[in-house]
This record gives sequence, structure tokens and C-alpha cells, in this order.
Amino acid sequence: MAGKPSAGLDLRRVHVGGLPADVNGKTLQSWVEKKLPGGCGIENVRGASAKEEESKAESQNTGGFVITFKKEQNAARAVETLQGAHFKDHAICASFLALDRSRQTAKAGRLIVRNLSFSATAKHIRKAFERVGSVLEIHIPAKSEDSQKAVNRGFAFVQFSDLQSAERAIVG
Repeated sequence: MAGKPSAGLDLRRVHVGGLPADVNGKTLQSWVEKKLPGGCGIENVRGASAKEEESKAESQNTGGFVITFKKEQNAARAVETLQGAHFKDHAICASFLALDRSRQTAKAGRLIVRNLSFSATAKHIRKAFERVGSVLEIHIPAKSEDSQKAVNRGFAFVQFSDLQSAERAIVG
């Protein structure tokens, strides 16, 4: 895809919920490392705050933790692998913490795409992202120069019709 999708958010933090109440951070980290062989790059494991748990109210919110990974790619692999996995007969919910928070905003499903070619057009961006889901709107801020031809600033906003498409764009 053109550029790197990132909603301007920290996509290294993964919320893991649905765990048994007796699970601690060390146990969770050990289990995640076994589920993600080859080095998963965990930086930190901590209990989720009450506010973070509120954003997951639709899922089981017992035993919630936030795992911070060193790289976004590792976090994406964790979300993909852990979502729906079972730990001690409990179905696990795993999602990007930043996306959980953005679900509650009017701009849910909106991504910022960085590192675009300065010659990229809305047509190019739409073609790249419609493979993932329905794109409602693309906004490409232009440089304010006196030149005859407007040039974009190297980033764009892509608004998907649903949050799941935006999540697939980030992971994929």
C-alpha cells in the first residue's frame, strides 16, 4: 500500500481482555511469547486502567492488560494471533488500545497515511485502500506555494465506512 497507515496513534500498545481474574502480568507475558514464537519484542505488560477497561465494555473486561511492543509490526501480529485465542478456557479479546479509544469518536475509521509521494493523488490512494474496505472520503492537504501546480504535503486522511476496514488497513 502507498505509505504507512497510522492514525497518528501509538499502535504498539495492545489491550488484552477476557482473561481469568487470577492471571498476572508475568504469566500473560510468558503465554504471549509462546503464542508468538521468534521473538515478539514485548517492552512492557501492565494492568489496564479503569478508563481503558471502559472502552472495552462490550467485551469481557475481567483481567485486562495492556502490552506494549517495541514495534508496531509485533503488535499487529499479536492482535491477529491473540484475538479469539483461548487461555485457561477463556476467549481472549485483543485489539489496538489506540483504536479502542478512537471507536468512541466521530472520526472512527479515519486514518492518516504518511510518507506519500508528493505526486500521489486521491485516485492513487483510493485504489490502494479500497482493497481493504469501502473508502468514504480522502483528504490530501496541499502545500501552499505560489507554483502553478499544487503539490501535496506527503500525507493524507482516509475515511473508511467502518472501523473494521480501518483496522484491516493498519494490520495489512
